[in-house]
Amino acid sequence: LEAVVRDEPAFASLPVKARVLHDGSANAISKFQRSEEIDLIVMATHGHTGVKHFLLGSFSAKVLQVAACPVLLVRTSDDGRGASTQAFHPQRILVPHDFSKASVESLATAREMAAEFEADVRLLHVVENHGASGGGPLEKDPDLAEYYENVRAEAMDRLRQLIAAEWAGVSAEACVRMGHPAIEILKEAYELPADLIVMASRGLSVLDRISVGSVAERIVHRAPCPVLVVKGGRERAALAEPAPS
Repeated sequence: LEAVVRDEPAFASLPVKARVLHDGSANAISKFQRSEEIDLIVMATHGHTGVKHFLLGSFSAKVLQVAACPVLLVRTSDDGRGASTQAFHPQRILVPHDFSKASVESLATAREMAAEFEADVRLLHVVENHGASGGGPLEKDPDLAEYYENVRAEAMDRLRQLIAAEWAGVSAEACVRMGHPAIEILKEAYELPADLIVMASRGLSVLDRISVGSVAERIVHRAPCPVLVVKGGRERAALAEPAPS
């Protein structure tokens, strides 16, 4: 680690300390984060999918679950090579927003990132309808199609009002998609293409994560760019209790 601190160009102008934990668990990292009052964890995820992901587990997912601060995850390939060697300087930021309290709280972080990097922002809401991506149901039921079109229009209006009220000085636009949240967020990230995704953690319980999965985790493991996951205030407060000695 001392060699990395000495030789890594990115650390040239920064005060860097190398530390080694004797416990390699996610809980140990969480305890260290709280005791040292760390504001951001930056780590790699290998992007395992499918059966391999469930068999091996995901260390980054465990850190996401227990960390009390935002976590920035950069996806790498299984052989450890990163997707890009370029410096982190996002110019197109995708911000999924579902109007929940946790999602609202994450917007402040997204605005700060956008202002810092002078980046363009796309604020995205997904109208959840599992049949929408497949086509059939809405085409066969005019009343259902009208309902979802009204929901889409209302969401677009809310996003535009939000941008007008709170995103002054930041280049931001609204976008509404329909379908499964994780799938549509990933589609938007690839089509934009996004340099960074900033999203809230919903704080699902272990049982919920096993049964329905976590949207944030699915995005982390499949996104074409780094993902910054921000905890909601209630979740941060619960996790930020003093670490046991």
